[in-house]
Amino acid sequence: GLTEICSSAVAVDHNIANQLTITQQPSSTATAAIALSTQPSLQVLDAYNNNVDDGIHNLSVTPWSSSDCSTTASSGTTTYSAPATSSGTATFTDLAHQKMESIYFKIASGSLTSVCTNDVNVDHNSAYQIAINQQPSNTAIAGIDLATQPGFDILDQYNNLVDDGAHTIS
Repeated sequence: GLTEICSSAVAVDHNIANQLTITQQPSSTATAAIALSTQPSLQVLDAYNNNVDDGIHNLSVTPWSSSDCSTTASSGTTTYSAPATSSGTATFTDLAHQKMESIYFKIASGSLTSVCTNDVNVDHNSAYQIAINQQPSNTAIAGIDLATQPGFDILDQYNNLVDDGAHTIS
C-alpha cells in the first residue's frame, strides 16, 4: 500500500578490464604473408561483461596449432600492427602469417584472459624459387641413368612448398 518512489539517476561505469572476447573471427583461409581478408575484432570486458572503454590495452598475437591455444606454438612468423583499443573495441588491419599451415591466433593483453580464434588455413604464396631436395649421384656412367636422380621443390619466398602443379622444371 505504499507509494512507489524513484531515486535520481545513478551512472554505473564498468569495472576493471579482465577479459577479451572476439566479436569477429578472422577469415578461415589465407595466403602466406598476405593480410587476412577478414581481420579479427575484439572487445575488452570486465568480469560482468561490461565494455571497458579505457583505451589502455596493447594487444599481442601468437600462432598456435591447437584449437584452445594451449599447446605447440607454431614456428611460422605472424606479422601485424597492434591496434589500440578504442571505446573498448579493437580491429586488426594487417594480420598475416607466413608459414603454410592450419593455425589459431592467440590474442592477449597483459593479465586479461586471452582469446583464441577459429582456425585459419594458410596456403602458399606465389612460386619464387627452386630448391634441390635430393642431390644426384656424384658418379655416373655414360648412357646410363643416374643411380640417384635429383629432386626439386618449388617454394614461395617464405619456403612454403608450392603444390599447385603449374610448374615444369627443365
